[in-house]
Amino acid sequence: MFENILELLGIDSSRFLTRANFIDSVLLSYRNSLAHGERGYEIVLEDFDEVAHYILKLMDTFKDSLIDSAIRKDYIRKLDKSHETNFI
Repeated sequence: MFENILELLGIDSSRFLTRANFIDSVLLSYRNSLAHGERGYEIVLEDFDEVAHYILKLMDTFKDSLIDSAIRKDYIRKLDKSHETNFI
């Protein structure tokens, strides 16, 4: 889903796909443990700081990519290409 959004916005997904393993393994593990009410689950402060730093860095990278794409109007080129292929 995220990859589709990046494509529509004209953002190169390779910068984010390399981080997909972290998101899938670490974040989803935390989320699933909390969502399923696992008891005795602790988040070590150092682990939290590391994850928070990583996520903030990832969000900053996404923000920069989004701004660059908007300045270059990559999303318009992407829409133009999709319309061309629909009529061929």
